[in-house]
Amino acid sequence: MHEQDLLIFFSAVACSTFLCGSIADRIIGSAGFTVLGNWLLFFAGATLGFYLQNYFGYRFKWYPEITLVVFFISGFAMLMVTMALKRVASA
Repeated sequence: MHEQDLLIFFSAVACSTFLCGSIADRIIGSAGFTVLGNWLLFFAGATLGFYLQNYFGYRFKWYPEITLVVFFISGFAMLMVTMALKRVASA
């Protein structure tokens, strides 16, 4: 990816994960990590998912549907795993 593509990618991911983090905060409330915590975890999960998708040979421009699915599933999985760890640690 070129530098301009990376800038566009990270800005789009940051904005959309912030929106998902604020929606998740409204839905899960005190079980989550506030808006910024949810945003950071969702961002980390989505970025890791995108990296793994690219690592396994799926390019963003070739499969936009798979890219959207990877974005939501990896971000949501990261948020759910850390929520489960928080629950286990507080018990």
